[in-house]
Amino acid sequence: MTNDTETSLYRTWLVSCSILTMMIALAGGALAVLALVGHDPSINSAWLLPIAGLHLKIDSISALFDLLTAAIGLPVAAYMGTYFSHHQVPKLTLGLMPTFLTAMLLVPMAATYFNLWFFWEIMALASAALVLTNYRSPQVRKAGLHYIAYTQVGFALILASTAVLNAKSSVGFLNEPSSHVAPLSSLVFVLSLLGFTSKAGLLPLNSWLPLAHPEAPTPVSALMSASMVNLGIYGIVRIDLVNPGHTWWGILMIIIGLSTATYGALHALISADIKRLLAYSTSENLGIVITALGTYELFRSTHFVILAELALAAAILHLIGHVLFKSLAFITSGRLIDEAGTRDIDHMGDMIHRTPLASAGYGIASLGATGLPLGAGFIGEWLLLQALIHTPPSAPTLLRVIMPIAVAILALTVGLKVAAMTKSFGIGVLSRPRDPCTTAINSGRLVIWIDTVIISVLALANLAFSALPSLASPLVRLFAEALLPQGVPTHIGLYITLSPLRGGISPLVIVIVVACATIAVGILVELRIRSNGRVKSGDLWNCGGGEPRIRMQYNSTSFAQPLETIFANALRLDEQTAASHADEDRLIVAAIVYERSRTDIVATMLHRFVGDSLDQCSRLVRRAHAGNVRLYTLYGAIGLLIILLVAR
Repeated sequence: MTNDTETSLYRTWLVSCSILTMMIALAGGALAVLALVGHDPSINSAWLLPIAGLHLKIDSISALFDLLTAAIGLPVAAYMGTYFSHHQVPKLTLGLMPTFLTAMLLVPMAATYFNLWFFWEIMALASAALVLTNYRSPQVRKAGLHYIAYTQVGFALILASTAVLNAKSSVGFLNEPSSHVAPLSSLVFVLSLLGFTSKAGLLPLNSWLPLAHPEAPTPVSALMSASMVNLGIYGIVRIDLVNPGHTWWGILMIIIGLSTATYGALHALISADIKRLLAYSTSENLGIVITALGTYELFRSTHFVILAELALAAAILHLIGHVLFKSLAFITSGRLIDEAGTRDIDHMGDMIHRTPLASAGYGIASLGATGLPLGAGFIGEWLLLQALIHTPPSAPTLLRVIMPIAVAILALTVGLKVAAMTKSFGIGVLSRPRDPCTTAINSGRLVIWIDTVIISVLALANLAFSALPSLASPLVRLFAEALLPQGVPTHIGLYITLSPLRGGISPLVIVIVVACATIAVGILVELRIRSNGRVKSGDLWNCGGGEPRIRMQYNSTSFAQPLETIFANALRLDEQTAASHADEDRLIVAAIVYERSRTDIVATMLHRFVGDSLDQCSRLVRRAHAGNVRLYTLYGAIGLLIILLVAR
C-alpha cells in the first residue's frame, strides 16, 4: 500500500470519526433538551446488556450534565478533525473518541447502579487508552499508568459504596424518587465522596490529573478537563446530595474543596508547562464547585434554605462557566503550542502577532479562569462568596467560625489564580519572542478556517455567559427544584438579586461600563497625541545598561518566585545549579545550568501511607502462614462456620 493510499485512508477514517463524534454530541444534546422540557426520555431493555439489562433515563439532574458534555463534545469533535490531521495518531485513538464521548453521555443517563458501573468503567478505560496515545514516550507511559491506578482505586471506592446502596434500595434504581432511596450511612458517604472526587481531580486523589491531561492529545485534554471531571461532581450530586445528611458532611466537602482550590492554584502558579497549568486550574475550579456544594449541604442540614439554594446556584453557574472557559483554553492552547512548537511558556512569546485569534481566545479563557468580572468564572464565585458572607448571626457557632475562614481561603485562591493566569497569558502570549528557532506546524487553509470558527464560537459563548448569565437561568431553576423543592430560586436575570438577602449585581452593566470606559480612555489618549502636533522619540532610559535584550524579560520562574518563597513548605521545590568552567583552575565560568523539580507533597504522603499500611498488613498475614496443616484446617472450619451463620 502506497503512502498516498495510507494517507487517504487515514483522512477518511479521521473525517468519519469526527462526524460520528459530532452526531453523538448532537444526539446527546437533543435528549438532554427533551428532558429539560419535561419529556424524560428512557430506555428499559432486559437483553441489550447481560446480567442486569440496559436501563437509561434522563431527568433534570442528568440533563444538565449531558447538555454540558454535548455542548463541549461538538466543538471538540470538529477540532479533533483539524488537530489529528497534522498530529497523526493510531486509528484506534480516533475510534476511541466517539466511544469516550458516548460513555460520558451515558453515565448520567444510567438508571441502575449496574449501568452506572458499566458505563463508568468504559469511560475510564477509553480515556486511559487515549492518554496513552503516544505510549512510546516514557513520560506518557508514566502518566497513563498513574491515571489507570488512580482510576481503579476511585472505581473500587464507588463500587463499594453503591453496592451497599443497591442492596438497600427498595427498587434498585439509581434515579428513583427520593422517598425510595436508601438513607446514606456515614461510611457510604465518605467512600462515595472519595471515589467520585478522584475523577474530579480533588484532594487527596488528584495527582493523576496534572500528569495525564498534559500528555494526552489536546482534543482529549479538552474533553477530560471540561467534561469528564464534571461526572465526578454528578456522582456526588446523585449519590450524596439527594437526601439531607449530617452537618459534618458539608464541612468535609468544604475542607476538600478549599484545600484543592488553593493547592491547585498554587501549583498552577509555578507551572511552566501551559497544559499542566490548565490541568491544575481544572483541579482548582472543581474545588470551588465542591466547596459550593458543601456549603449547600451545610446550610440545608441546618435549615437555612435560602442560603442553601444560593450556594447551589453558585455551584451550577461555576460549573457551566468552567466548561466554557476551560474548553476554550485547551483548544486555543493547542493552537499556541502548534505555533510555538513547545508547551513551555518560557519558550513562547509574540503569540499575539503570530496567531492573534488564538491569543485573544486564550486571553478570554484566562480571564474566565481568574474569577474576575468580565470572565465566565466570575458569577459563580461571586454567588458563593455571597452565600458565605451572609451567614446569619442565628446560625450555629460552628458555621459562624467556618464561613469567615472559607471566605479568607477563597480570597487567597482567587489571588493565586489571578497571578497564575496573568503569568501564562503575559509571558506566553504578550512577551517578545524568546526562541527564534521554533517553527509552526503548517496547516491547510481549511484547517485554519475550521479552527477560526471553533475558537470564535467558544469565545462568543464565553463573552455571552459572562455578560448574560441569565441564559443559564432555566438550568439553574430546574436543577435547584430537583434537589431543593422547598427553596426560593435566586432570580438570575439581567440584574441578579439575592432577595430576601441584601445585595445584587448586573454583569451586563459591568461589561457595558468597562467597555465604555475603555473606549473613552482610548479616544482621550488618541486626541491627546494628536493635539501635541508632533511626536518626540528617544532612547528608553535604562540606567546605562544598553539596549534591552530578550533575556531581560520575566520568565515563569522569576514571575512566581516571590510567592514560591512564601509557600516553599507546601511546594517542596528542589533546585540544583551546575557550573562548567573554561579553565583548569575553575576561575572562569563558561556556563551555568539551573534545574529544579517539584514534589507533589500530597501524593508523596499518600503513597508513603499506603505503602506502609500494605507492608504492615503483609506482615500480619505472613504470621498466619505458619505452614501447619492443623492450623489451616482450623481456618477452614472457622470460615465454614461463618458462612453457615451468615446464610442461616
